[in-house]
Amino acid sequence: TQSFLKKAKSGGGFVVSTEVQVVGKAPQKKISYVIGIPEIECYLGTGMFVNELDEAVKKLMLELLTLGLAIFAIVFWLHYYFMKPLLRSVQVMSECFKRLSEDPTSLKTLGVDLSPSDPDGRKLMKSFAVMLSRLQTHQDEIEQQAENHKLIAHATNDIIWQWESS
Repeated sequence: TQSFLKKAKSGGGFVVSTEVQVVGKAPQKKISYVIGIPEIECYLGTGMFVNELDEAVKKLMLELLTLGLAIFAIVFWLHYYFMKPLLRSVQVMSECFKRLSEDPTSLKTLGVDLSPSDPDGRKLMKSFAVMLSRLQTHQDEIEQQAENHKLIAHATNDIIWQWESS
């Protein structure tokens, strides 16, 4: 009690002491806070054994961990819920690209599902359909140009042959 009195007279503060919490057990570390009341020449204090503090900290940590996991689960579920339509669009495009890589001639028969429920997914799929349409147009133009070049090369070969024959 001398350390409590000394701290109270000096304006108050924390005091670390060793006391018996349960009769018959070993003394334990206790952290107390005291303030002096000079008007009535006494001091007022409260304290807590460190093992209680450790248990309170462990309980708080467990509660925070549980809360953190719950928040993580909610955020993860919301992320999945809102990303699911876009993921479906990406999956459909992935399948289309896979079919294109396996058989480039399947461009003409490649159907694109424009049914995603979210506007961003629809916009993405519509843009993909436009891209496929343009690719098909360019492929048709290239095939036509290749046919024209083939005809020109054949006609030129005939002309060269006839010129050399004469």
